[in-house]
Amino acid sequence: MEATVVDLTGMPMEDIGGDVIFEVVDLADGGDAGQGGPDDGATEAIPADRTLAGAQDYLCGGLCSDDDFDGDAGEDDDWEEPERQWRQFRRWCEAQGMIVESSGPAAAGGREHDLIFDPETERWLKYTKPGLAGYTVDWDAEGRPALRNALPREYFERLRRQNDLFQDDIQLVGIWRDGTDGWRMVTSQPHVRGRRATMEEISEGMKALGFVQMGWKGIGYEDSTSWRIGCLGVWDVHPANVVMAENGVLVPVDVIITELPDGFPPCHFHPEAKVSKSSSTAEGSGR
Repeated sequence: MEATVVDLTGMPMEDIGGDVIFEVVDLADGGDAGQGGPDDGATEAIPADRTLAGAQDYLCGGLCSDDDFDGDAGEDDDWEEPERQWRQFRRWCEAQGMIVESSGPAAAGGREHDLIFDPETERWLKYTKPGLAGYTVDWDAEGRPALRNALPREYFERLRRQNDLFQDDIQLVGIWRDGTDGWRMVTSQPHVRGRRATMEEISEGMKALGFVQMGWKGIGYEDSTSWRIGCLGVWDVHPANVVMAENGVLVPVDVIITELPDGFPPCHFHPEAKVSKSSSTAEGSGR
């Protein structure tokens, strides 16, 4: 049976329409930064670095490094922190010339992103929901995991782990203002040719990569599974977030990856845990 071309949430490509109209405005050339904020106009030097690591490092106050995705910015855990990080991220994007002018997403995705496909690059532009940075998994006092809204720096940390663990190529594009609804983070991710993986294929494929299934289900979508590899937990694993590529390789594309709390096995990567770029590349997929 011929494989169906699917997007990053498992939606058939033919269901996604719209023309890609996309431009990054360099503010040094007169671009409009959009609505101001309490911290706008700050004059501190911001290093030129348009990467996920650069954005996360700035939000961490310079305490994060490439070898430590968990740098602690020392922020207070209060209701003002999300707004503060959004202001900082917008300021960082202004300094990098990464305020995006775009027609916006062409179709609604899942609960975290809306999407548009760029056929020239065979990449998906992913816009977070207005004012939100996806989800992460936290732990209560009794050691039970639960989904919560992620802070911007936690979102960047998650995407960097996705790139590292599954040899993905998620890139930071910038920030886009959705009319009066608020700002959205914009990233791009390679298209994968294939179909939605079945739950049986997910179970077999994750085990083959060295992952161990955990007992929690439904952290994310209903019936989604959870897995661990060393000190990392992989959550919200279900058919809409995992593609079976045309060459038979299992490719998680939109899972949540977090560090597990104390009490789990020591941090290490199984030698087969990282998906090989060569083995996961379907001809013409751009991955």
